[in-house]
Amino acid sequence: MAVHQLDINNAFFHGHLDEEALRQLNHEFTQKLSEFGFRQSAHDNCLFIKLTSDGFLALLVYVDDIFIMGPAEDLIKRSKLTWMLYSQSRTLGT
Repeated sequence: MAVHQLDINNAFFHGHLDEEALRQLNHEFTQKLSEFGFRQSAHDNCLFIKLTSDGFLALLVYVDDIFIMGPAEDLIKRSKLTWMLYSQSRTLGT
């Protein structure tokens, strides 16, 4: 099982956002992950799962970090590249 980490840069960490703006940011983030094929866990809102023919990915979001876990290293790398092209983020390694 491989584990990779991404650090996310966004407006939330550069200033104060009110509660409504935070909800909107969370909604947009969740929607974008859904477009990438991830489903949000009904048991933990921070956990997203993606099932593919190559295996599965588990994505865990904590503040400004995303942890991507799965048995296929190439699947993780493709998901990281997709995410990094979409957002301002940087990889923090495996």
